[in-house]
Amino acid sequence: MPECKYLDSCRMMAELLKVAPGLAGDYRENFCEGDFSKCARHMVAIALGPDKVPLDLFPTEASRASEVIEGINEFLDQ
Repeated sequence: MPECKYLDSCRMMAELLKVAPGLAGDYRENFCEGDFSKCARHMVAIALGPDKVPLDLFPTEASRASEVIEGINEFLDQ
């Protein structure tokens, strides 16, 4: 099964493993090892780079990921 190339460096996954390992496992199964193109964190990492992913962005927040990407792009276009 393919795995997200950002899995080992994903700060959220590292933090979740410490405080909520069950949730981290669910996210890993559904986003990191599944269709990671649906992961909001992956979307931002691909568009802007992994260092631009907000720490508090959850994998399920695709609409927020779009806002982050659009906001950065609008800022760069000025």
